[in-house]
Amino acid sequence: MTGVVVLGFGGQAHVVASILERTGVAIDGFFADSYGQTDDETIGTHALKGTLDDGWLSNPRAMYVAIGDNDARRDLFLTAKQKGIALPPAIHPSAIVEESAHIDEGATICAGAIICAEAWVGPGCIVNSGAIVEHECRIGGFSHLAPRSVVAGRTAIGERTFVGAGAVVAQTLTVGDAAIIGAGAVVLRDVEPGQRIVRVHH
Repeated sequence: MTGVVVLGFGGQAHVVASILERTGVAIDGFFADSYGQTDDETIGTHALKGTLDDGWLSNPRAMYVAIGDNDARRDLFLTAKQKGIALPPAIHPSAIVEESAHIDEGATICAGAIICAEAWVGPGCIVNSGAIVEHECRIGGFSHLAPRSVVAGRTAIGERTFVGAGAVVAQTLTVGDAAIIGAGAVVLRDVEPGQRIVRVHH
């Protein structure tokens, strides 16, 4: 059994690596997923250690699934879960997470993010830099809140939903699974599953 590994070698892996280094987690290795990453990159002082199959064979003590795509992140998370691999959250030291909030396994909480009282962030979510999850919100599993997005109080975000950079979702709304909220959009009514909301440019 190895130590802590990161599955992914793209942009999200850079983010997770930075969080782990700041929180004193020693990374045993990075493994590419199946999306064509090459072995000529490095992340900090780390080179690519192997492929997805190598990652499973190494039988890690813990794994961070650092994949930006919501569906792919969910699938790889569930595969790791079935194999009994621990999937701890990665929380940047500068993030503010209230004691009454819940951060589920495999979630990534980035620099400057704020998770307010009694909010619930589901498994495998990404709450990106400076994003705000207000009181009593529920963020469904494997969703991604982009930088500076705001989800106002008591709003429920479905699974595998994307909320773009700077977007605002007003209070007490429901956003369905796999919805896409575009960058800078202001959402004032419920959003159906799979619906795409974009900011109108004039």
